[in-house]
Amino acid sequence: MTESADLEISSPGLLEDELKNISADYKKLTVKGVLNKADMDALGNQIQDGKVRERISSVDISGISGVTDIPPKMFSHCEDLTEVRLPSCITKLGSQAFAYSPSLVSVNLNSVTEVSNFDCFAFCRSLCDFSLPKAEKIGKFSFRRSRIEGSLNLPALKRVSACLFMDATVTGDILLPEAASCDEDAFCGVKVSGKIYMPNCTDLGYGLFNDSRMIGSLWLTTPKHIELNARTFTEFTNLKNTTLYLHCNKKDGAAAASSNRWGGTEWKKIEYVDSNGNILSGS
Repeated sequence: MTESADLEISSPGLLEDELKNISADYKKLTVKGVLNKADMDALGNQIQDGKVRERISSVDISGISGVTDIPPKMFSHCEDLTEVRLPSCITKLGSQAFAYSPSLVSVNLNSVTEVSNFDCFAFCRSLCDFSLPKAEKIGKFSFRRSRIEGSLNLPALKRVSACLFMDATVTGDILLPEAASCDEDAFCGVKVSGKIYMPNCTDLGYGLFNDSRMIGSLWLTTPKHIELNARTFTEFTNLKNTTLYLHCNKKDGAAAASSNRWGGTEWKKIEYVDSNGNILSGS
């Protein structure tokens, strides 16, 4: 078995022929050079070849340029794939790009601004301290049944799409500092040991936490009015072990929290913060 295959492409459009000239029994693949869409499609087909997919453990394309997209399913169903290194020119991930690759630990996504459609990281069970620092759009079900050791940081995301975290497990926090709205079932079945942090969220959709298994704390600390759907919290949801953090102006008025109840459900505890985010003592 060949440990690695290293290819450097002299000009766009040549990758498919180069791939035909190497044995398919490698575990690590490195590609460099200027590529085009046809090259990326050829690379995806190569990785999805049964002989390659069943053993590949590492893909390094950080040395390529000329393309912006990862094609749909490019790195999916790779049982032993642990690492993917992407170039800074990649800004868009296709549907199921990494789905069903349970050993994937790390992939650098610092330049990605869009995660298309659905299931991009679904069933990835080994991700660690995962971040998409520039992603403003992430499609439905993208983290369905994924597991993340550490925190999931999505600092640029403004709308949390439907079922985005469905049945996901996160051992740290889910950080959504710019999220202003959440679509239906966004956190359905989620298990989060730390906090779900949404300090700017004002619009919470239907069944947002349906069948949620565990949430350490939920931060909805905007001073603005928070629009709740009639069943945002109440449909098949048990939040009695979750601490809720609200802005201190939610203590009073028609939408005020009462004891440990808010939004039509009972919480473990309700804490309040000031406009600087500081927790108020004795709240």
